[in-house]
Amino acid sequence: MNTYDRDYALTHSVPANDWLFDAFVELLDPQPGWRVLDVGCNTGELTSRIAALQCRTLGIDLNPDAIALARQRFPALEFRAATLPDLDEYGFDAIVASHVIEHLHDLDEFLLTARRRLKTDGKFLLATPNRHAWIRRLAHRLWGVSFFDDSTHIRFYTARQLRHRLAACGFQQIVTETRRLYFPLAARLTHSVHLSLPCFGMGDHLFASAVAPSTQTNGITGKLNRRSA
Repeated sequence: MNTYDRDYALTHSVPANDWLFDAFVELLDPQPGWRVLDVGCNTGELTSRIAALQCRTLGIDLNPDAIALARQRFPALEFRAATLPDLDEYGFDAIVASHVIEHLHDLDEFLLTARRRLKTDGKFLLATPNRHAWIRRLAHRLWGVSFFDDSTHIRFYTARQLRHRLAACGFQQIVTETRRLYFPLAARLTHSVHLSLPCFGMGDHLFASAVAPSTQTNGITGKLNRRSA
C-alpha cells in the first residue's frame, strides 16, 4: 500500500524559509545557471529556494499528490511525479535529496544512479536523520517529541556509514556533519544561537556532501566539516 498521499505531503511540508533549507543553500552554494535536481521534493519548498538563486531546477517526487501541490504553490517551476531511475536526463550540476534515503531499501543503487545523473565534478548533497542523535531519541521517550517514528522510514545512518557507502559508489571529496541539537529549552533561544551550539556528532540532521568523480577535481565548497561517527 502506498502511504505517500496528500496527507503525507502536507504533514511533511515545511515553510520555504525553514532553517533546514537555509542549510541546504549554504552547503550547496548553488551558482546562477546551474541545473539542479531536487529528489524527493515533496511540495517544492526547497526547489523554490534554489530556483530563486537563478538556478534551473527540476523537482521530482514519487507522491503525485505532493507534485500537484508543488505545481499549485510554484507554478513557474518544473515538477514531475517520478523517481530518480525514471529520469532520462543527465548532466546536472547538482542533486539534492532532503530526507529521502531513510525511505529506501537499496541505498547503493540510489547513490549510483545519482552519480550517473551528475556532470563531471557535479555536487551531491543529502540530509537524513542522524542515527547518533541520542538526545533526540531521549526527547522522544521523555516528552513524545517525534522524529524517528515515521512509518515509512526503513533505515537510519551514521556519518561513518554514509561516508563509506558514498566512497564505495565512486563519489569523491566526501564530507559530513550534523546540525541542530534538540533540547526542551531550545525554543527559548534565538535562531542563530540555537544553530551555533555544538552538536558533537549528535545533531538530529545528518548532512553528507560529495562530488562526482573526474580526472581533475576542483573541490567542493569546504563548508562541511569532516566528522567521525
